[in-house]
Amino acid sequence: MESPLLPAALVVLYAIFYAAWVLFFNRRLNAWIRGKIGAFFGFTVVERMRLRTTAWEIKGPHTWEQGCLVRILEFVTTFGCLGLPIFLGMAAVVLALFALSGE
Repeated sequence: MESPLLPAALVVLYAIFYAAWVLFFNRRLNAWIRGKIGAFFGFTVVERMRLRTTAWEIKGPHTWEQGCLVRILEFVTTFGCLGLPIFLGMAAVVLALFALSGE
């Protein structure tokens, strides 16, 4: 019977990596992406607190289309940067466990 130590260690390492990634995304990458999006479209995108959560908003006068665009880009950015690593990491853990099982 195999020891459950290796799968548990892989899961713990993945959890540590993901926690570090979330902190890096929230502190550094999110602001950099907001700046690049704002520079590309010609307005300033800021992060505001609303009901215990943050949301991107355009600073200054803007049209409702620009506001919708920023909300859509916020969703795509957040899902892409925080959601996809979950699925990719889980797939990597499963593949590593399968490869190490010898089957």
